[in-house]
Amino acid sequence: MAVDLDGVIDELGLKRPVVLVAHSLGGMVAVTWAEEHADDLAGLVLVDATPPDYVQTALDVLPSGSKPGAEVRRDLQQLLRPGRNTEQLDGVRAFEDALDLPPVGTVPLVALTHSVSKYGDGVKPRVAASLDSAWTAGQQRWAELSSQGRVQRVDLAGHFIQQEQPRVVVDTVREVVDAS
Repeated sequence: MAVDLDGVIDELGLKRPVVLVAHSLGGMVAVTWAEEHADDLAGLVLVDATPPDYVQTALDVLPSGSKPGAEVRRDLQQLLRPGRNTEQLDGVRAFEDALDLPPVGTVPLVALTHSVSKYGDGVKPRVAASLDSAWTAGQQRWAELSSQGRVQRVDLAGHFIQQEQPRVVVDTVREVVDAS
């Protein structure tokens, strides 16, 4: 996907270096692209980007079968199987590869993260807290990829921050563009 991203940047004729804005799984794509194109990266805005170790952590704590949270578990399991997810992603390999991404240097990086978690009705508070903790730790690891990185929690937003709080995303992109 990072190779495809590079082709899109070329096809659009974008002037490099670029500021990448990536949501969810796109965060891994953007950071993977940055690894190969460090001189072409001006900044990163990661919009509730899925941390590389989050899916496995979630699978370890979410119940299976018909218990509350099982639907979320099934959705996450689909990410691991090519042909079972929209991206055709080999999730096992992609998440493993992304665990060792190198720092991106001093480029501005903001990891926007949700404030409203949705795991389904009946998910035990301890399980929800464990998932939230793993997500928050993953957002901090994203931010630590840059010496100019930070995490920003977005109030009143779930995973689709760009839909629920679009002004925050726009303002953050402008901030990163100005800083770069």
